[in-house]
This record gives sequence, structure tokens and C-alpha cells, in this order.
Amino acid sequence: MAIPASIMPVVNVHIQVYAEPGAQGRILVGAKGATPRPNHFNGLWRKACAEVGIKGLHFHDLRHTGNQEREREIADAIDGMIVKALKRGSGRKGHVGGTAS
Repeated sequence: MAIPASIMPVVNVHIQVYAEPGAQGRILVGAKGATPRPNHFNGLWRKACAEVGIKGLHFHDLRHTGNQEREREIADAIDGMIVKALKRGSGRKGHVGGTAS
């Protein structure tokens, strides 16, 4: 799944400032270098949302958004494969795009 281009500048700044270096580096790292625990992270998330005027958004909600984007990408890829198959034709009677044998 691709990250929307509109938020990439913010993501890049976060990675440069806060994330651990390297391909295996963690994106979310606490002030003492540890992975934030859920109860602590949730408090930070609520505070950050409140500071920018967002109400009722849970961090977990973002997962659903990502899943929907991925499902859309998969559906588009399947549609593309079907269109190619229809254009190509199977050459067998009774099959999609085929001609009578």
C-alpha cells in the first residue's frame, strides 16, 4: 500500500526527526528509546488529536483506512487482469472473450 502523496512531506520529517535509522528502524520510538506501550501511546495520541482539534479518532482507526486502500488497489489490479483477458480472448468456446471453436 502506498502512502498518499499529500502526507509524505510530514511522514518524511517524522522519519528524519524521530524514527530509528535503517530499514529495520522503528517509526515510533519513545523519549527513552523504547517502543511506546499502548496505554502510554494512547494518551499521547489523544493529546495530539486534541491539540489539532480532532475528536473521536482512535489510532486503530487508521488501520481500517489503510486496509480499505489496499483492498481498492487489489480490486483495481484484478479488474486490469480481467480487461487484459477479455482483450486477449481465450480461444475456447464458452469462455470469456473466446470465440466459438
